[in-house]
Amino acid sequence: MTALKQIMILIIIFMIPTFQGVGQTKLTVADVKLIESSYQLCLDKGANMLGCSVEYYYNINSCLSDAYDNLIKHLNAPQKAALEKEQNIWLKKRDRRFKAIDQKNRMEGRDGQMIRQSEKAHFVKARALDLIWRGHN
Repeated sequence: MTALKQIMILIIIFMIPTFQGVGQTKLTVADVKLIESSYQLCLDKGANMLGCSVEYYYNINSCLSDAYDNLIKHLNAPQKAALEKEQNIWLKKRDRRFKAIDQKNRMEGRDGQMIRQSEKAHFVKARALDLIWRGHN
């Protein structure tokens, strides 16, 4: 591993807690990109790639939660109700999508699990980015 990659990994490791809601005031697209970079660096190691995908999903899901919390606290009552309804609809859509991902990709073992976990994270990431963008407008 090059010295630059080692430095990037250390930087990302020390920044990861901010993605889990610790002291994070306003989530940005750059935060999501940093999580993606961390995920790719983890995959590039070629070891425990399932663990990389699980951590990626966890971090992206945390972004979604933070983005939702940041957005909803700035809305008035009718807007909050509308966002809550929209989020409940999205959660049902997510559950259907996850089921479809599991049915489509039946590859066994850790590789199959890694691929499914990554696909699920990418789906959640799209929603997180949508809420982040809306929170900045």
